[in-house]
Amino acid sequence: MSNKLAAKICLIDPLHKVWEFFRGYTPSPGMAALAAYLEREGYNISVFDGTVADHPWRDLHTYLLRERPDIVGLTSQITMLHKDPINAARLIRSVLPDTKIVVGGMHAAALYEDHLHTGLFDAVVMWEGEVSMARLIDAWLSGGDLAQVPGIAYINAENRIVQTPLPDPLDITTLPRPAFHLFPMEKYSIPALGGKLALAMTFSRGCPFKCTFCPDTHFWKHTMRQLPGEEVAEQLKWIDMDYDRHVFYVGDDNFLHDEQRVEDFLRAMERLKPNVALWLQTTCDSVIRNKHQMKRLKKAGVYQIMMGIETVSPDVLKRYQKTHNLNKFEEAVRLVDEAQIIVFGMLVWGRWDDTHADLKATLNYLSKNTDVIAPNVATPYPGTKFYEEAKALGVLLETDWERFDQMRPVMPTAEYSMEEAEAVYGSEVGKALMLNPRTIRGTLFLHKHPLLKTYLRQFFKMGYRLAIKKPWVQKNWQPFEEYIRKEFRVVDQKFKNG
Repeated sequence: MSNKLAAKICLIDPLHKVWEFFRGYTPSPGMAALAAYLEREGYNISVFDGTVADHPWRDLHTYLLRERPDIVGLTSQITMLHKDPINAARLIRSVLPDTKIVVGGMHAAALYEDHLHTGLFDAVVMWEGEVSMARLIDAWLSGGDLAQVPGIAYINAENRIVQTPLPDPLDITTLPRPAFHLFPMEKYSIPALGGKLALAMTFSRGCPFKCTFCPDTHFWKHTMRQLPGEEVAEQLKWIDMDYDRHVFYVGDDNFLHDEQRVEDFLRAMERLKPNVALWLQTTCDSVIRNKHQMKRLKKAGVYQIMMGIETVSPDVLKRYQKTHNLNKFEEAVRLVDEAQIIVFGMLVWGRWDDTHADLKATLNYLSKNTDVIAPNVATPYPGTKFYEEAKALGVLLETDWERFDQMRPVMPTAEYSMEEAEAVYGSEVGKALMLNPRTIRGTLFLHKHPLLKTYLRQFFKMGYRLAIKKPWVQKNWQPFEEYIRKEFRVVDQKFKNG
């Protein structure tokens, strides 16, 4: 293989189905961070994002034939999308059999043995990608020993799977800003958040809590690293000015966790005054700790705060290892409400011991106490404690990872089979999304906040589709098998003929 500068390294986010809650596209935060790091370290980096390609498999096929990368990095972050990087690897192997292929992300790390046994991947990155990917590239380019590369899994010459020790956690304050210049930024849009005004950003890694169903906290070993508040504000100003993006879904698991960081963030926002609107995630406890900052957060552009109530059942909250209770949730809602910030309440239903009454009670509670309901099916993701519990009890009957989309039950509940639970869930959630008085008022015309009106309408549409069981169709979606059957040979031959 060629040297560090000449070797072509391509990071690929393959075509995948868009999550119906947002029906939009945004650069992968993890891939943007990895690309920036590798570029800074002197590697020849390119990015192909199949999620926004007009003809995703055809465009990827053509891209591979034209660019012929030496090493390809694929992302397998989300369980429901597990087939997409596998299909992309199949395409790469058929076109460029000598290209090295590495896959990373939460799902790949949780099921690294399954990925390696496909024969498609030369290595799996088991944790954060920056150091592991750079060391892996160097080893491949120099013929070095993969056993010396931290944080990977691979099959050795004896046909045994080897997992190397994880590297030390990165000091994320030393990382460069996301490499958005490598992405087709003009193609990204999140309709529910203002279309081309919107972008997803992440300013931290991990979460210190131990909610049993959360793959994030498991993947990051129940730790959190956050960028300083001032740097967050400066990045928002940078994207506001350079990319004309103003509405942000902030993917940090708990943005308000550190009180001093919140103070530093607010001071910087008050100084820089970026033209932004922010959707944050946090916990009830963090809202209560920062209760004196709610109005300042509103002035700084925070228009919505998302919190997880999950369920009104105290017993189930304890089983999920949640740290809040309904009293804390109500206090947090009151504080957010008083600051005139939109309250987004999360529901989780579908455990093996959940009942119809639990679902109705939680939906009713959220209808009364929040502006927007975010329904989620209890989904036991590989690697989580919840997954191990479900397996041990023998209730995890679903084997198709594509159904792990937080919209369809993947196990029976206390009263229903899996199929019955799906019908009940769709009906109850559909009615709650459509008939919530706040949703109806916002959907029609009465709510003054334009962003709330925009996505309340989208949630209303989603509720309607859930109720009538008619799913939304993604415009650029094409099954991989269909592409192979109908177009692969045509594209391959056309390229060979010039």
